[in-house]
Amino acid sequence: FFFKQKTAYEIRNCDWSSDVCSSDLLASGFSGIGAHRTDGLQLLRNRIGFSNAQRFAYLTSLSTSSIAGAKITASTNVVVRGNVFDDNSSNGLWIDISSSDVAIVGNSSVRNARHGISIEISTRVLVAGNTSADNVYDGLKVSGVTAAEVWNNTFAGNGSAQLGVYEDPRSNPDPVEQIGRAHV
Repeated sequence: FFFKQKTAYEIRNCDWSSDVCSSDLLASGFSGIGAHRTDGLQLLRNRIGFSNAQRFAYLTSLSTSSIAGAKITASTNVVVRGNVFDDNSSNGLWIDISSSDVAIVGNSSVRNARHGISIEISTRVLVAGNTSADNVYDGLKVSGVTAAEVWNNTFAGNGSAQLGVYEDPRSNPDPVEQIGRAHV
């Protein structure tokens, strides 16, 4: 795909495995990929770049609640492997709101206008072997996450922090996912 007015690829309410493989999702008007309530989603060997080409505001939290190279919410059994998230006017990869059993492995997230990789109010997330560099804010943001494992990543040249671990004032809407402990 090259330039779509809104989100280039949307996956919603899928209780079967969905794969997005070996695709170039470039210059989408809003987000490159949006996924909500999926089970078994795999993003493999894609390039997701220059998202938010319409330049929706990305400097305030209210205006960016959906904008990302790829944003995945309320999803389970997710694998994000071997992708490049580059030059997005937003977060590169964003996992949010009650996602669980997520593996983010061997990706590159560079030159994004917010965080390279952002994980919020989710559980059982593995972040390993990724490179996140030259992003405006954090290379990796971990906020309100339980049972996270972060290891063997390379963070360099990010604007705010290489790795940011934060408390999140919001509560996870799924009480089952509130159990756990972060290992960073």
